[in-house]
Amino acid sequence: MVSAIIDSSKEEFNSEMALYTFVKLAPGLVNDKGEDRKKYTALSIRKLAESVNQSALNDLYLSTRDWLDSDKVGVFEYLSRM
Repeated sequence: MVSAIIDSSKEEFNSEMALYTFVKLAPGLVNDKGEDRKKYTALSIRKLAESVNQSALNDLYLSTRDWLDSDKVGVFEYLSRM
């Protein structure tokens, strides 16, 4: 469903909502139990990255890099609360 919303929205809207959407979707790659759900989550993230402007894409990259570089205990604690 998220993928359909991304597809039907304009680049401007997707760019404005990119970081919020990404922060909500990304933990699903780790926390979701089923492989199908993880696959659809990854597809939604990919579509989001393809549908935003360069500035929003850069924000997504930087947030991902910060997340991966952060203290792993804090990351897992955050993910467990999502």
